[in-house]
Amino acid sequence: NGMTRGMGIVPSRSGRTDVEGCCWWGRGALHTKGVCSLGKINYYLGNAKGFDGRSNNRYSDMNFCNDPEAICTDPRTMKLRWEVALFEWVERIQSYDDGKWSYIKQLHSMMEGDLFSELRFERTHFIDSVGSLLTQGCPFPPCDKNNQQRLHMSRERKSNFRLILEALGLPIKSTAFREMESYLASVKQTFEDVVLRSKHPKHKQTYQSYRYHFSDFMESLRLMSDVGFDGKQFFIGQGSNDEEVDINAGML
Repeated sequence: NGMTRGMGIVPSRSGRTDVEGCCWWGRGALHTKGVCSLGKINYYLGNAKGFDGRSNNRYSDMNFCNDPEAICTDPRTMKLRWEVALFEWVERIQSYDDGKWSYIKQLHSMMEGDLFSELRFERTHFIDSVGSLLTQGCPFPPCDKNNQQRLHMSRERKSNFRLILEALGLPIKSTAFREMESYLASVKQTFEDVVLRSKHPKHKQTYQSYRYHFSDFMESLRLMSDVGFDGKQFFIGQGSNDEEVDINAGML
């Protein structure tokens, strides 16, 4: 649905224009749009007087259904555009649970594994399901069997997800792993020259392994030392709490 100033109402793909004053392009960080989403925002945040007696909403002076553009034009727009997006995320994405797929359960399941090793372009990832939920309304596209669409820009979503994870320093590393990582990075060349070597079965000459790489080792070490399995973790000097680290014992 959309509206362009000076052009009047622009019909939706289904030809509808009867959208009760909510016929606008998306607004805010998530491009919130549509009768249902804007109606809920107006009920919980905006001018919902007359509905269950709600009169003390945060933006009770604004009617988001009559004027969604206020999200971008109101003097409070700099925070409003984020609040609207975060509201929609909580109400529509974060709370999604149809009995078969739960956002919260899937989120915890992803965090118990390895964020990066599971992030493959050819495989369906948590971020694909969230993208589909956001754009189509269900975690497994196509959601509309009469208008079947694949997830838009799936590869780009994965690339951006990885970029954001790295920029934010996620997953958060334990103190023990950060210390181990810092030390091993300082001796990386020696580690590769001495440890990551193979011997040719015929010529008996040694050479740097093409099967085993420092980066892969570090990623696996983080997974097994910080995440582990079945309550067990690879020892790298962890103490009884995150601040107690014996790096020498961890190296041995």
